[in-house]
Amino acid sequence: MNESLRTRSFASSVYTLPARIITVLIVTAVMIAVSGLAAIALPATQFELDGNAVSNGHDDWQNVLAGTGGDFNHSFVTDETGDTTYFTGGGSKDIHDVSSWKYNALGAQDKDEITNAYSAAYINAGHLDLYFGADRFANSGDSTAGFWFFQNKISLDGSGGFSGIHSVGDLLIVSDFSNGGAISSIKAYKWNGSGLTAFSATGGDCSTHLADALCAIVNQTEVTAPWAYTPKSGTAGKFPAIGSFLEGGIDLNDSNVFGANVPCFASYLVETRASNSTDSTLSDFALGSVNTCGKVTGTKYNDLNINGSRNNGEPGLENWTISLVGTGGTVTTKTDANGNYEFDDVEPGTYTVCETMQNTWSQSQPSSGADCSAHGGGKGYSITIGLGDTVVRDFGNYQFAYRPAADQDGHQLVGRRRRRRDVQHRVEHPDLYEVGARVGRQLHGARHEPHDEGQLRHVRQHRHGDRIAQRRLAAGLGLDRGAVCQHRDRQDGRRWQR
Repeated sequence: MNESLRTRSFASSVYTLPARIITVLIVTAVMIAVSGLAAIALPATQFELDGNAVSNGHDDWQNVLAGTGGDFNHSFVTDETGDTTYFTGGGSKDIHDVSSWKYNALGAQDKDEITNAYSAAYINAGHLDLYFGADRFANSGDSTAGFWFFQNKISLDGSGGFSGIHSVGDLLIVSDFSNGGAISSIKAYKWNGSGLTAFSATGGDCSTHLADALCAIVNQTEVTAPWAYTPKSGTAGKFPAIGSFLEGGIDLNDSNVFGANVPCFASYLVETRASNSTDSTLSDFALGSVNTCGKVTGTKYNDLNINGSRNNGEPGLENWTISLVGTGGTVTTKTDANGNYEFDDVEPGTYTVCETMQNTWSQSQPSSGADCSAHGGGKGYSITIGLGDTVVRDFGNYQFAYRPAADQDGHQLVGRRRRRRDVQHRVEHPDLYEVGARVGRQLHGARHEPHDEGQLRHVRQHRHGDRIAQRRLAAGLGLDRGAVCQHRDRQDGRRWQR
């Protein structure tokens, strides 16, 4: 699939997690990249980088997990301690492509066992600030943590390898996971097509480097874990001092990082490493999905009153094809049972959203807009989407009453024979008529059997009333018999009302 039109779903999971499982939280709120961006701080009023996970008046991991943070989206990936996902082999290094990585179930040292990992992103004065963190099973020694954010979908192949490859611009953040106190090293890299290139941005411990493009910090005392956590030694629900918990942040729009060209991420991986060297041996990892891209969503509905907007009682239409057309190609999806559709992981750019028209249906929304003649017919929407944007566009459609043009032998019907067949077809096939069918049943009903010539004449003479009735029913006004059908009978001049 074309990379500019990835469309993956993204689902959230529950907050409560069992002890000693690896939980990876990705909470991502993103922005439209703009030009002329300068470095800005990681403000404590936005997210607390203070060496603990508990909220002290501003967003922290505690309320992010509870779903009350200022995040864009979030997810969990669980991986029990002692599971089957640990790096193995000489090709499993950050300087090699993902396709060279291998894994097995041989385990890792306790100090390298990740128990939880998390990330969050916020819009700060037009910049994308990405926060990340992890805690581990034991703090009995120093370790190093790496946080990968991939533009492509990365997964395990089920036989000891990885599926997917790097894209230029994939992000790696490497930080000490020290039990000695202050963070002495933190660095950011991007994949350059064949290896890693370091960004020129520098940083240090968040206690003194919040104004820098990146920083990290570890807990200095025993602090509360706001999720299920049991350390190797210590109290369940507490991060032991020092260096059981690590968190940090990076301003991705800083001129020494991505500047105005922040990529769109679809997968993430958290790892423990032997050192902060780029060719370090890798140990434990956790792999999951993230959606920092845009989203296009909407509803396809039956516009019963043909007013070009959805009203109460107008049902969604299932199994209609919706297309998202970009410069790199077209992707399609089908509406669900409620008429809803969604494109996830839409990379920044300009697109056209179209529907594929179906026989007997006409379009009421949009009534004007982009030309979709090459992508299903009718009109569509021209949209521009940026990182983290959600664009909502609905489509409304309605059906005209079906008018058979020929009899069963294929002969063209005109005049009285045509009108008679119309009425008979309306009675025999009410499902084809939507509003028209309800009018036929309520207005004519049993009084006008299609095989009675006299009644057929009355139906023909009430075509104008039929149209009025359709409009009244569609507007929810019901049938006013005096207003709907009133005329002089052509045979005897009697006043005739319904």
